[in-house]
Amino acid sequence: MTGMRLVCAALLLWLAGPARGQEAPRPAPPAVVAVPPEEPAQPRPLHKRPWLWITLAGTAAVLAAGIALGTIYGGPDRDPEPRFRGFGN
Repeated sequence: MTGMRLVCAALLLWLAGPARGQEAPRPAPPAVVAVPPEEPAQPRPLHKRPWLWITLAGTAAVLAAGIALGTIYGGPDRDPEPRFRGFGN
């Protein structure tokens, strides 16, 4: 029966709280870490963007192909000597 009395005494002390004159230990405040806000990233300059160079290279390739094909196949289709038929014939 002594064990039962110890359990009851411990339970009563626990329910009663700290003894008078003694303060219950306060829990430590939660550790808060303040993270500074990230600065917004500055936009990259236009000459450092890859889409600009891809567009320029594609335009130059299409232009070069057009000039080459126009030079090769775009020759005169008519007779190089002009003919004058007169007025009324």
